[in-house]
Amino acid sequence: MLHLGDKRGKQLSIHFEPILLKAIITGFPEFLSSTYFLQNFQGSPHAKATKKLWVGPEEDRRDAGTHLPTMGDTLGQGALRLTLSRLLVLAGLLYLASGRQVTKAMREAVTLSCEYNISVNELDRARVYWQKDKQMVLSMVSGKIDVWTEYKNRTILDIPNKLSLVILTLRLSDRGTYTCVVQKSEKGMFKLQHLSSVMLSIKADFPTPSITDLGNISTDIKRILCSASGGFPKPRLSWLENGEEINAVYTTTSQDPQTELFAVSSKLDFNMTSDHSFKCLVKYGDAAASETFTWRKPQPPNPDTPANQFPVWMSFS
Repeated sequence: MLHLGDKRGKQLSIHFEPILLKAIITGFPEFLSSTYFLQNFQGSPHAKATKKLWVGPEEDRRDAGTHLPTMGDTLGQGALRLTLSRLLVLAGLLYLASGRQVTKAMREAVTLSCEYNISVNELDRARVYWQKDKQMVLSMVSGKIDVWTEYKNRTILDIPNKLSLVILTLRLSDRGTYTCVVQKSEKGMFKLQHLSSVMLSIKADFPTPSITDLGNISTDIKRILCSASGGFPKPRLSWLENGEEINAVYTTTSQDPQTELFAVSSKLDFNMTSDHSFKCLVKYGDAAASETFTWRKPQPPNPDTPANQFPVWMSFS
């Protein structure tokens, strides 16, 4: 049995399947974790013998099938010549390929580059797989493109543009780590040629917050409410006066289970006997939305002011 691990004892396990061989890396930081396809042994004289091979803890082999050759058995038969050094190189490739990040707004389009150029003449002997986390998105085998259900009618493989994955009308559920795998046929076997990953973040912009006057709760104390909804990711609402954060009476955040969009609201009490300028600030991810409420203490009535006119002392901006 072959085990790979880091200093924390986490392991690298590789699970081979007959058509698509998956490499599941669990010994690196979470943002590197990705299931990806290595190579295809269909047509190999040892395809039946190597139907499923699990390299990892014994207890994790329960779902790998009835015939479970060990790494030593398979190497002895010459069916797989996968050495420890190759596994480490493979892990290194994933590590190097996982540093790209893209952020887009909901309902926008995004282009995720595979960073690999391929000629038209190579398409017949190449396979390209795009997947998000552990879910397939799109595949191209011998020039034929298949798109999985969730991405149909809004996903394109831009072959001339470095095999880029183009997703239209983005949804919040599209966020995640996308991995591109390119295989080419060499001597009757498909071998890994390129591996690239990119993390896609989706945001939904909050509109300008709304501030509502809830009336007086006592002779000198007024209460106002700031609210905003329809944004993502989870927001943080704060009240500021003269650049300093002040305490709110009550703040609540909720999320719609269907749309995954957030709503936030907060109440603030203040003394009406002095002037105030409050900013309601909603931060979400790297973005923010704000609204300002200005209060001017009431002025004593001017005897020259007509009875039907009153001074303006409250404003929003």
